[in-house]
Amino acid sequence: MSKQHEKRTGAGAINVTLNSSLGIDFNVYEARVHLSAAATGAESLTMNILSSGSTSSPFNTVIATQLMTSVTDYIFRPEVPIHLKHNDKLKCAWLNDASSYKTWGLEIVWDYF
Repeated sequence: MSKQHEKRTGAGAINVTLNSSLGIDFNVYEARVHLSAAATGAESLTMNILSSGSTSSPFNTVIATQLMTSVTDYIFRPEVPIHLKHNDKLKCAWLNDASSYKTWGLEIVWDYF
């Protein structure tokens, strides 16, 4: 299958969840984040696997954390694609700099397994 590109943008906090809309397993190849200006606060961008789509699952895993201070571009590219089951979710979150919200763009490259 051809790779899919989930694209989101905003000016507040990043709180994006990617899941399988067809109910089948999928692979995540990379995630790209661009900020309009470098963050000045100490907030970290995190990417989590939500096992079975639940925020309270004991199997949830943090797969990436990046402190966004002085960063405008961040690319997460695992050595091998991350395989997620049909009911798992990939969550990307960043609180943004509350004193001066940065506009952002997030792109997740994925495809069905």
